Amino acid sequence: MIKTFIDPALIEKGRIEGEIKGRIELLIEMILESLEEKGNLQPELVEKISAEREFIKLKNWNKLASRIKSVDEFERRINQN
Repeated sequence: MIKTFIDPALIEKGRIEGEIKGRIELLIEMILESLEEKGNLQPELVEKISAEREFIKLKNWNKLASRIKSVDEFERRINQN
């Protein structure tokens, strides 16, 4: 029987990376759902949101999406920054 050594630090790193990826995907889904309630989403905006991987930026966009009145306002605000 062959035994291999698996570094526990690598396992933990992979677990953390997976958790972060899951949180990012959840934030993207929440942003898109909030915006869909406020108007039609252009494919370019959906792509921009879906491609974003910076957690803090997505967290801020999620807050913004819940406060704005229209999709146009959201798009203007995220393009200002």
